[in-house]
Amino acid sequence: MPWKENKKTDALDTLTSTLTIPGQTQFTICQKWIILPDENEDEESKLERSVAISEDEKVDWRQNMIDYLCYGILPEYPRRKTKIRHRVAHFLYYKDTFYRRLFEGVLLRCLGEDKETQVMKEAHSRVCGSYQSGSKLHFHIKRMGYYWPTIVKDCLDYTRRCKAWQFHANFIHQPPEMLHLTIASWPFDALGLDILGPLLKFSKGKLYILATTDYFSNWVEVVALKEVKKENVANFIRVNIIYHFSIPRVEAVLPLERQIPSLRLAIKEDLTEEENTLLHLEELEALDEKRLKAQQSLECYQAHLSRTFNIKVFLMTFQVGDQVLAVRRPIITSRKSGAKFTSKWDGPYVVQEDYSSGAYKLVDIDDMRIGSINGKFLKRYYP
Repeated sequence: MPWKENKKTDALDTLTSTLTIPGQTQFTICQKWIILPDENEDEESKLERSVAISEDEKVDWRQNMIDYLCYGILPEYPRRKTKIRHRVAHFLYYKDTFYRRLFEGVLLRCLGEDKETQVMKEAHSRVCGSYQSGSKLHFHIKRMGYYWPTIVKDCLDYTRRCKAWQFHANFIHQPPEMLHLTIASWPFDALGLDILGPLLKFSKGKLYILATTDYFSNWVEVVALKEVKKENVANFIRVNIIYHFSIPRVEAVLPLERQIPSLRLAIKEDLTEEENTLLHLEELEALDEKRLKAQQSLECYQAHLSRTFNIKVFLMTFQVGDQVLAVRRPIITSRKSGAKFTSKWDGPYVVQEDYSSGAYKLVDIDDMRIGSINGKFLKRYYP
C-alpha cells in the first residue's frame, strides 16, 4: 500500500505510543483484511468475493464506558459519544471492578457474557434458586448484587428453556385460537358430544357425565354413566335424542304407538301418500318464518359470543415438525392430578399433522404415533 494511503494507520500508531496505560489493562484488538478488487475480474467473481476475510472479536459492553471513565476515550461516531456520556452517569469504576449504581444508591457488579450464564444457573436451579419464572429471576439476581444490560431478556430466555420448569409449569387456560362458530340451519342439524370426568365417586358408582348440545336451539341432554363405551354412547343417542326428538326431516314413531295406536298415528295412516306429503309441505312452509327469526337470533348471539371469547385469546399455533409438550393424561386442568411432584406436562412430542380448527396429530421422538389432541392442551417445547 502506498505511503499516502496509509496516513490513518500511521497516525493511530503514533497516538497509541504516546498513551500511558497501566500494565494490567486489557484491550480488544480487531483485525480486518480487505482484498482489493481485480480490474480484470468479472461481476460474478466480484459477487462471490463480496466479503473475503473478516476477523472481529465481540467488544465487551463495559469496555467503552471503562475507557471513558479511566482515560476519557470516546468512540468515533457522534451518536455513540452522546449515548456513552448519558449512560456513564449510572456507572462507577472502582478498584478494577465496574459497578452499576441504582436509584437507591446500591451498587451492582456488572458482569460480562462469560459470567452471565453461571449466575443465572446458580440463581435459578442451584443453592440460591427456587426455579422461579424469568420475570422474578432477574429481580433475584439484582438482589444478589449483579447486573448486565440484557438481564431481563436473558432471564426470560433461560427459564423458558429450563426442562424442569417447562414440565412443571402451570396449565395454560387462555384459548390458543379464535372461536370457531358452527352454523346450524334447523334443530339437530349439528350436535356436540362432551364427556366430563372422572368425577368424585357417587353412591351408584357413576364417574362420568355424557352431555349433548343441539347447536341450533342450545338444548342440552345429560346422562350419568359408570364407564364410557361406544355402546353407552349409541344407546344415549338412540333413547335420549332419536326417541324424544326424532331425526331431522324424519319423524320418529315410538314402539308404544305401534302397539296402542295414538290419534296422530291413526290420522296419518288414513291418509294417502300424496295427502301425507302435502301435509308435510304445509308444515314446512309454516316453519320458514320461525326458522328465519331463530337463525337471525342465533347469528347475533354467536357474534356477541365471539367478541367476548376472542378478547381472552392468546394466539399460539404450531407447524409440522415443531416440538411441543402435552398436558399429562388424564387431562384435568381444573386441579392438580397425581402425586405432588408429578410433572403436569408430557413430552416432548413432534407435530406430524396440522388439522383444521386447532387440532394436531402428534408423534414422539421415535416416530411412535401418539394421536390427535386439541391445541389448547399443548405448549411449545424449548430444547
